[in-house]
Amino acid sequence: MQPGHGQDGGVPRAQAGRRFLYLKVLLASALLGALLLLPALQPGPARPPAAVPDGPTTAPGASPAGGPGDPQAPAWRQYPSTAGPFTFPDDEGFHPAALEEWWYVNGHLRSAEGDHYDFMVCFYKHGIVVASLLDESRGTYFNHSETFADVRREQGRLDLRFGPNELYQLDGRPFTYRLSFRNHDFSLNLTLESLKPPLAVNGDGLISMGRGLSYYYSLTDLAADGMIRIGRKDNAVSGRAWMDRQYGVWSPTLDWDWYSIKLDNGMQVLAYRILEADPSGPIRLLVSVIDGAGSAYHFDRSGDDYQIVLGYDGYWRSPETGKLYSSGWELSVPALGLRLEIVPVIAAQETLFPTDTTPLARAKPFWEGACAVSGFQGGRPVSGRAFVESTLDYGAVGGDLVVTPQEYVQSGDHGRITVKVENLGGRSLADVEVQLVRGSPYDGGKVLATYRLDNRHNSTYLSENLPNIGDAPLYIIVDPDNRAAESDEGNNIAVAVLK
Repeated sequence: MQPGHGQDGGVPRAQAGRRFLYLKVLLASALLGALLLLPALQPGPARPPAAVPDGPTTAPGASPAGGPGDPQAPAWRQYPSTAGPFTFPDDEGFHPAALEEWWYVNGHLRSAEGDHYDFMVCFYKHGIVVASLLDESRGTYFNHSETFADVRREQGRLDLRFGPNELYQLDGRPFTYRLSFRNHDFSLNLTLESLKPPLAVNGDGLISMGRGLSYYYSLTDLAADGMIRIGRKDNAVSGRAWMDRQYGVWSPTLDWDWYSIKLDNGMQVLAYRILEADPSGPIRLLVSVIDGAGSAYHFDRSGDDYQIVLGYDGYWRSPETGKLYSSGWELSVPALGLRLEIVPVIAAQETLFPTDTTPLARAKPFWEGACAVSGFQGGRPVSGRAFVESTLDYGAVGGDLVVTPQEYVQSGDHGRITVKVENLGGRSLADVEVQLVRGSPYDGGKVLATYRLDNRHNSTYLSENLPNIGDAPLYIIVDPDNRAAESDEGNNIAVAVLK
């Protein structure tokens, strides 16, 4: 992932002067010509967007073993292979035309003694490596980032060497990789073998990133085994990992919340909430899912139907940097009967970026942490693990927004609703959004109307004439995109009772 993006841009401050001068020259032409430039970013032929849901991309129970030409290997595990617009192994490698590109890996591991470890390592095309490790059994969290001049980035295959750190595809073993990271606190040396085909995120492997586009695929289920060293102690470990790949041309002024979720029923879920630097700018929310049988499903919030509900449970302020991050989330995808609660293993999982030697005033910290997951899918209990990345600094808790239905009546083919909107924290209702939704958003409700308040007071009333919606419940939601941090996020939704 690109944790360095934030309100001040998407490149490390240590390189800010050089990079921003470069971007000033390139960005205007790059953004206007993004559609012309993007085909040059990947050598594989473009394919039409995948259907939603995609058909199974591998047979249930298919063995991941086998190299090129192995008749027992599923088709996707033989190079060359394709997924969406991507060709493998070509698109695993470096794309010189991309203004931004990264190779990101996270994972959840266990030792023979039963100790649990969660790790993240990310290589950026600019020569930066960022890594973190949580030793759950001891409650110890390490993070490190460093910029290297000694950089090797191969085209046409995955082969990265940034100083002593490496990520490369093993010869003769498609979709199998070696990851090595070393620093003074901890080291990793892992073999990663994909058990599922690549997931073309959003169905066609392209997502909007502010004023540009990103190619995007994930390997959501990697078997991981190898060694972790903490201090002078080596620990043999095994578990599961996730690899994320993005490259393209996009706006540098973005923030996001990103979720990689691995459930015990064999399903993996990727969710991405992308925000412009402008507090009132558009918010993009998408989810891509690959189930245990290899079928992929894709959802977004671009229409009037609630295909996705993302809720926030609380916030955590870093004592070191002062940033206020979201901490604890709820994710629902009604079409899949999926409703999950995501809770950080520990709150203090902030990564300082870009380098250990960067002054704090010039750093671009972000929250990147291991989480426990519980909930339901298709009416059955599920649990799992997740990594969440959050770059947005909410700054301060903005009170407590509450909606209260005052009157809801229907007569003939029309109805009328009156709602009281308050900020119990005493702050104004300026730039606060309210939605009227037919049916529960957790069941895929439909948005009937959206209002953006511009009220300098902390209390106001809304009255609206509506079509007769029959017996369907009418939900009122304040701050549906969670633009404000609140002391109580549990009272943003109310149901109007028909009189």
